[in-house]
This record gives sequence, structure tokens and C-alpha cells, in this order.
Amino acid sequence: MKDSVGRVYVLTNPRMQGLVKIGFTLGTVEGRAKELDATGTPEPFEIAYQVEVRGPETLERRAHSQLTGYRVRNSREFFEVDVVVAILCVRNLAGERMDEECNPKFIELIDESAKRRAKDRERKIAADKTLEFKKFDLEASGLQDRKKRLKRELEELQAKANSAPLLLKLSWLEEHGQIPLLLLGLFLLIFGTIASMSIHFLLSWLSAIIAVGMLISWKRIKSSAEKKKAQNNSIFVLEREIFNLNFDLQKLEDQKIYLPHNLAEFVTSNPVHVDERGFERASRFDSSKR
Repeated sequence: MKDSVGRVYVLTNPRMQGLVKIGFTLGTVEGRAKELDATGTPEPFEIAYQVEVRGPETLERRAHSQLTGYRVRNSREFFEVDVVVAILCVRNLAGERMDEECNPKFIELIDESAKRRAKDRERKIAADKTLEFKKFDLEASGLQDRKKRLKRELEELQAKANSAPLLLKLSWLEEHGQIPLLLLGLFLLIFGTIASMSIHFLLSWLSAIIAVGMLISWKRIKSSAEKKKAQNNSIFVLEREIFNLNFDLQKLEDQKIYLPHNLAEFVTSNPVHVDERGFERASRFDSSKR
């Protein structure tokens, strides 16, 4: 029966408001309607739609499956659904149709339904494109916000660097003489202590005075060197931050936001470089086309 030719039909009955019957026959739909009229129904069935196809049983089964939520009983072919919905369901599933007939009183309703569905599709497409463009616009604006923020931070750091003191050069003693000076002071202090034990008081006092002077000098030289190094280190840190910000900003400048072709209608068509809004294919957002 898969390759057999038959007709799938949609029937209505004036006494069964809101119900439609969807079935198939290998004969004529008119004959099938008469058969159903002989089963004790109050009034004859009316043929709303019929379509001739190969494999009518398959088409009937697919239509029943798609409308299963409207089925009155699983053992019956009746569905509590609008007749136009039933007709469109069968018609859309039919694929290659060898022949079809529709009751004239439903043709206008089907056309109106098709127009509504077409408008709904258009509105959905427009809404989806608007949403997609909003995401694109948000991404482009975010890119520009990051650029502006980095530029502002870079300007602040550059101003701070311009007002910072110059690098300080360490003297020879500050760079190389701290340890020798400390060792010499400690040696004289020890030597003075030993001299006092051998009753060389003059030599002991002289060594002690010189040792104290050297230790004081070592402390001052060390403190001066640490201050210079700390100041120089803060300048190096500032320069490194400026370098890193410049590097990050350059990466952002090289980053492009490409407008998808399906959203070209939202902006002007002249392609330009990324502007202050971040657009790659156009320079201004055209709100009139939203």
C-alpha cells in the first residue's frame, strides 16, 4: 500500500461542530462520505479537502501523529481542531500531490491563514534580526568602551610618568661600598675591644670612634641606596604598566567587529574602518530601519 495511489481527506459534519475526520481511501472520497452517512450520523459528512497521493496510509498516519494532541480518541479518526488547521496539516505533509480539491468555502480561510502565517514569519524574522543586531551593537559598543577605558588609563599613567622624578643614579659607595664599609667598621670595633684588653686605651678609643663613624656612614649610605632603588623601581613599574596598556590597546585597535550580511539593512552600505561605534561595514546606526 506504500506505492498505491489513494486519497487522504478531511471531512466535517454540521452536527459535529469543532470536530473533523481525517482518513484515507483507495476509492473516491465521495463514496467514503456516503459510507459514513450510512453508519447512523445525523447529517451527511461534507468534504472539506481531499488530496491524491502515493502512499495515502503513510500520509494519514503522519497527519494523525502531528495532530495527536487534538485527537478525541485513539481508536477514532476525529480531531477537535479547526478545519483550516487540519487542511493545512494534510496539505503541507502531502508533498508531491497528484491532485487535490478544496471546498470553496474554506479556500478564502486557507488563504487568510497562509497570509497570517507569512506575516508572522516576517515579524519573527524581523524580530530575530533586531535581536541579533542588538547583540552585535552591544558587542561593538563594548569594544569601544574598552578602548576608551584603556585610553583614559593610559593618559592617566602617562601624565603620572611625566610628573615622576628622573631615575636616580647610585654612587659608587651606594652600589659597591656598603659591604666593605660594614666589614671594616665591625673589624675596627673588634680591634678596639681587643686593644682595650691589652691596656692600649688610646688606640682602643680611636678604633672605636672610627668604627662608630663607619657604621653610621654605612647606615646612611644603605638608607640612601634603598630610597633611590625604591624610587627607580616605582618608575620601572609605571613604565611597564604603560607598555602593557599600549600593547592591550593595540590589540583592541586591531580587533574588528564584522557586521553579518543579513543585518546590512540596519546600517548604511558604505564600508569603512571601525568607527567610534565599532562597526566594520558602516559608520552609523540607521534607526529608521529597525
